[in-house]
Amino acid sequence: MNFICQLFSRFFALFNIKIYSGEDRIVFLFPFLGIVIKFPKSEKGSRTNFQEWRFWKRKRNIFCQPTYFAFKFKTLNSKKTFWICVQKLSHQLCDMDPEEFFIKLSILTRRMSESDGHHFNKPNNFCYDRNGRLKMLDYGSRQTQKVISKCGERVYCDFDRNRKQTFEDLVALIEALEGIRDVSQSHKII
Repeated sequence: MNFICQLFSRFFALFNIKIYSGEDRIVFLFPFLGIVIKFPKSEKGSRTNFQEWRFWKRKRNIFCQPTYFAFKFKTLNSKKTFWICVQKLSHQLCDMDPEEFFIKLSILTRRMSESDGHHFNKPNNFCYDRNGRLKMLDYGSRQTQKVISKCGERVYCDFDRNRKQTFEDLVALIEALEGIRDVSQSHKII
C-alpha cells in the first residue's frame, strides 16, 4: 500500500497535478491537460457541479472560467448519481492578500459580493487569464450567479490587481452609497 501511495505521489509531482479539497468537492488541477476536474463529496457538491455547468452553458459570462462539460456518474454500490464537471484551467491562480481582494471586489460590485462571502472573499476561487483579467472558478451557487449576472462583466473589465485599494476606499464607497458623502467631493473610488 505504501508503494502505491509513493507511486501516485511521484506521478502527481511529475505532472504538477494539484488536489484541493473543499467542503463539498474535491478539485484536481491537471496543468499538462489544461483542465480542472471537480468531483463531488456530497449531493450538494454534485448539485453545485451541475449548476456551475448549466450556468456557463446558458450565460457564458466573460467573468466565469469556462466549464466545458458535466457528466453523470453512478456509484457501483448505490443508486445515487453524481455530477462531475470539467473546467478550463486558468493561466494563473489568484494569490492576492484576502483582505485587499475582498475590498477590491466589494468596491467593484458596489458591495453585492458581500452577499456571498463564501465565494467572493477567497482569492483561490479566482484566476487570471492570459491577458491578466480576473476570472471566477467556483460559481455553482445561485447567489454567486446573481452577483455574476449583475457585476461580472464590470469586474472582468475593471479589476486591476496592481492598483492598491484600502479599507478607507471601501468606507468612502459605503458612505457614497448611503448618501452620507458626495462621491464627486471624494477621490475616485474605482
